[in-house]
Amino acid sequence: MRVFKALIAALCVDGVVAGFCYVLAHELRFPASPFRELLNTASQTVWFMVVGQLVGFAMAGVYRGASVTEKLWRLAIGSAVGTGMAMGAVFVVAGFGHLSRATFLIDLFLVWVVSIGWRALRVFWMLERRRSAPGSDPPGLVDRVVDRQSVVPTLFALFSHRELIRNLVRKDLKLKYRGSVLGFVWSLVNPLALVVVYTLAFKYILGVRQPGFPFFILIGVMAWSFFANSATMSTGAIIEGGSLVKAVRFPRAVLPIATVLFNLAQYVLLLLVFLPLMFVVFRVPSLTQLLMFPVFLAMQVAFTVGIALTLAAATAYFRDVRHFVDIALLMLFWTTPIVYPVSQVPEWLRAPILLSPMSPFVIAYHSIFFDGRAPEPAVWAIAIAYSVTMLAFGTVWFVSVEDHLSDHL
Repeated sequence: MRVFKALIAALCVDGVVAGFCYVLAHELRFPASPFRELLNTASQTVWFMVVGQLVGFAMAGVYRGASVTEKLWRLAIGSAVGTGMAMGAVFVVAGFGHLSRATFLIDLFLVWVVSIGWRALRVFWMLERRRSAPGSDPPGLVDRVVDRQSVVPTLFALFSHRELIRNLVRKDLKLKYRGSVLGFVWSLVNPLALVVVYTLAFKYILGVRQPGFPFFILIGVMAWSFFANSATMSTGAIIEGGSLVKAVRFPRAVLPIATVLFNLAQYVLLLLVFLPLMFVVFRVPSLTQLLMFPVFLAMQVAFTVGIALTLAAATAYFRDVRHFVDIALLMLFWTTPIVYPVSQVPEWLRAPILLSPMSPFVIAYHSIFFDGRAPEPAVWAIAIAYSVTMLAFGTVWFVSVEDHLSDHL
């Protein structure tokens, strides 16, 4: 009976997720359409998508037990099968008039991401409920199989080791500028050099005449540098700290989280230097818009921590991850609207660009500081989905392999 209830609950949640992602995919594909008209169009075919996704998940074995990695592949296959079935059903019943292949592709990606996110959150709840259940273990005994996969104890352990995290961040900051004459000024040189190069290339060579274009580039470059540096450094967080991992017992998640906080500290220092300058020279956003920035920054930090935890654990198992990250970051940079406004992207490419991992955050910063308006609802939805999903998945994945990391160093 318990398994049957869990299956029904999973089917209901997946149905709601499929419907929500389908409507959001229409919003991303047709951003200029009024929401009421958009909703009417989506509602005519949303049931095909809901049923198709549920059948696709069932065919791929999503509702059977599996490891974390196998579950990811099953979700991907199930999403693709479900989307294909829904496209076929819409074509047969409604014809080409209701068929937008771009919408279905966007929906496929969103369904996969959100389905991973809610299942990771469900793992949180199940593990903690199992751990805290009365009478689960005799007093004084701890089940290591459950304990090592329990998220809340890990979070408490991280909090109790906050001094260690603070010291690691402080150590990295001191080492970076030790023996340097200019010190922190060197952190300003890299984004400034990028701004000069991109300004020359886009404004004076390609003829972009947008007012305040250097500040537009700078906003995106600083946010990207925080993410890219955190991702790159996290790949070595575990393997380069191998001696510490083998010698001392502490939450291993401290190491990748410390790399993120180290880069966050540099990012904040850059903001403290450049934002006042931008306010004086270009524009001062309203208080409401300024209050949105910490919200998106917090979501970006959560997203980056999830990425760092995933990459740190994956690199301990596969050293090739480091090389893959270098290539992936190069590709992601140009698929993120950092040096070009998303409004200049061809309409058929806007949705894929918006779905690039860092795009919602960069677009939100451009909207807040440069355009002087609140980010679009689609930007909010994708940023929340990415941050929650990646943080949940990265934490579950890292905690599940934490005790075996030292065996691969």
